Amino acid sequence: MEDKEEISFFIPEDDNDLTIDGKIYIKLYDVKMKGEKWRFNKNDKDTFPSKPHGHNLETGEKINIWTGEIWDKNKTLKRKFSDKKVLFIQSKLRDRGFI
Repeated sequence: MEDKEEISFFIPEDDNDLTIDGKIYIKLYDVKMKGEKWRFNKNDKDTFPSKPHGHNLETGEKINIWTGEIWDKNKTLKRKFSDKKVLFIQSKLRDRGFI
């Protein structure tokens, strides 16, 4: 019996996220807000708490870009951005082709 190797990989939903040679084009966008640095990754395999969502590079918190809710590593709701900030984030991500 032959040894079998299990592999797993992520297939982007959008063909525009793939290059002609099959490599994944990863879009990252960093935003600084109130001294915090957030990173948005269009091809993040993790869909919690939204798709896409942002990662706080210092605290590990995640932000839902549709509601502004900010969750900690244990998936506990910690705080929420104002509606104005949520609209600002969405407009910047829309400008960059994330949403």
